[in-house]
Amino acid sequence: MGRLRSFYDSKNAESAFRPTATKTETNKHEMFCGICGEKLFVDEVLFAKISNAIEEGLDNPLLCEDCEESYEESARSQ
Repeated sequence: MGRLRSFYDSKNAESAFRPTATKTETNKHEMFCGICGEKLFVDEVLFAKISNAIEEGLDNPLLCEDCEESYEESARSQ
């Protein structure tokens, strides 16, 4: 059974808006994980949202994949 193109496009679209470990054409802005400090690159929209949150005195909401997984695992175990 074949899969719909939307299935593949949704996976690509989801990963297109995620932080990356390396600078890409879209992810040009350097930021750091709010927990471990790993360097990540984000797009302009995410950069603006995170910068605004930090300026308002909130904690840095950006998480690398490892910290995000750890956070989700600890939330499930509680």
